[in-house]
Order: sequence, then structure tokens, then C-alpha cells
Amino acid sequence: MLANLSSKISGKPYKLFLVTAILLFAYSFIDSEKSFDFHLYDTYYIISNSLFIQAIGTALLLLWTAYELLGNTLWKRSLAWFHILVTLFILIIFLQSNLWGHKLTPSIEEDFSYEDFQAVKARESKIMLSLVVLFLAGQLAFILNIFVGVARKLLENR
Repeated sequence: MLANLSSKISGKPYKLFLVTAILLFAYSFIDSEKSFDFHLYDTYYIISNSLFIQAIGTALLLLWTAYELLGNTLWKRSLAWFHILVTLFILIIFLQSNLWGHKLTPSIEEDFSYEDFQAVKARESKIMLSLVVLFLAGQLAFILNIFVGVARKLLENR
């Protein structure tokens, strides 16, 4: 059964989005009591983890639908693999940091100086910037793959 699933995914790698979305929807019902909060200007937002995970699952279903509809017009399969693997990698890192972030950041101790705080924030900023650039590169690969593929199909039909 696992070999059959592997062959189906290697033929159409975007099915990983469908599998991941189903797993995320199932997990969202398990982890329903936690929430996270963020500040935006002078407003404090609190969002439940289950709602956030369902929104990510919905986005993955939309990507799967886009690949399903435009799968025959893709330019290169390697760009599809790059987009899918980068998106899922960033998703895994983001979900892990959301679940385990409090264990990754150092606790404030009495000898924790302002310079230490700045060093931790600088390290976090560098990591976040590199992850955002990687995520954007993956999404750009998706857009490029579709646009070039559609353009090639249109030119072939002329």
C-alpha cells in the first residue's frame, strides 16, 4: 500500500498538499484548546490554533486544486517539486515553532543582559528573513511554472 501511495505521489507530487491538508484538518480537532496572539498596531488579536490550522489546510486545498486544474500545463515538474517541498518545509517549521516556540527561546534570567536580548532578537530576525525569502522563492517557482507552462501551451496551439 505504501509503495502504491509513493508511486501516485511521485507521478503527481501535488497530492502531498491533499494528504497534508487532510492531516491538518484532523489535527485541528485534536488541538482545539490552544491559541496564539499577536499585536498589530494598537490591537491585540487572539486566534485559536484549530482555526489557524484549518485556514492553512484550506490554503493547501486551494493549491492542490490549482495543480489539479493546471497540472497538464506546468512547465517543469522540478519546479513543482521545489514549490511543494519548500511550502511544506516552511509549514512544518512554522507549526513547530508555534507549538514549541516557548521551549526554543531562552528564558529571561537575572543575568540576562540587554546585549543578550539584542543578540537573540538579531538571530531570530536572520532566521525569519531567510525563511521568508525561501518561502517567497517557492511561491515564485509556482507562479513561474504556471505562467511559462500556459504560455508554451498557447504558443504550441497557434
